[in-house]
Amino acid sequence: SKLATAALSRLPRLESESLPQPSRPCPFPSEQASEGTLQGPYVLAGLDGKPVPEAPPLPPIESELRRDLAEMLRREFPTPASSKASAAHWARTIAALVGTVACWAGWVQGSALACLLLPFVHWVLIAHTVHEATHGNLHTDPRINFWAQFTSHPICFNVFVWIPQHLLSHHQYTNDYEHDVDCHHFAPALISDAMPRMASAESSFNEGWTFVWKGFLTTLGTSILQPLRTLREKPTPNYDVNVTPVPAAVSKRTLWLSVLPSLLVLLYPLLVWLPQAPLLGLWLLVWPWV
Repeated sequence: SKLATAALSRLPRLESESLPQPSRPCPFPSEQASEGTLQGPYVLAGLDGKPVPEAPPLPPIESELRRDLAEMLRREFPTPASSKASAAHWARTIAALVGTVACWAGWVQGSALACLLLPFVHWVLIAHTVHEATHGNLHTDPRINFWAQFTSHPICFNVFVWIPQHLLSHHQYTNDYEHDVDCHHFAPALISDAMPRMASAESSFNEGWTFVWKGFLTTLGTSILQPLRTLREKPTPNYDVNVTPVPAAVSKRTLWLSVLPSLLVLLYPLLVWLPQAPLLGLWLLVWPWV
């Protein structure tokens, strides 16, 4: 921590007033380009008419617990490598990767059994790779962390959408509906009484069943619908803006390339299997997303 503090102290300090901020929350890429601005300090900010906060909503809290946790982490992980994946973790990862590739090969060949196993095996793979990789904690080599993120493609989520909403939004402001995008995936259903209603009190959209049917479609949304909103510059349903943007450094061309494998998973069963075996085609089309 002393080395990190020393390194940070040598960096120039930029005041927020000196940085070009967008004219409205969650600007589309074309708006950022025309205004010459950054994306803004928060993924969600000012959506309900409130001004953007001048300081972070949750500043660090100095406490005895915080100091004890910091000391425990230093004891448990004395070196950078000690917090990364172990040899056993990599062995499980390789086994899950082999299983995932085998399931995809079977899916291409029209195997109903391979399709049945595919989402389960793929989730085992990403449980060993994606989350830790996106946090830079899978390997000491950042290049391995970067490419391991993409094991979430094509049926789990798009990495470029995941980064702002998970790293910048969810982990900094967990369950704060004003700043945590994860609180809004099931809108207009409510996950907290503190959230403003988007539907009337009598509406069934506020009931638990909404979480069920939206939950089945979550991966379709995070893999295809959310990146397409950035590409088409369309707002998120129930909002006036796109609450699931991608980093400004990601070009539309790169984003399109990242979405193509997911679109292929939708189109391949429709074009190849549905005409000759309708039930099998529907199974290959729907089950991987469910």
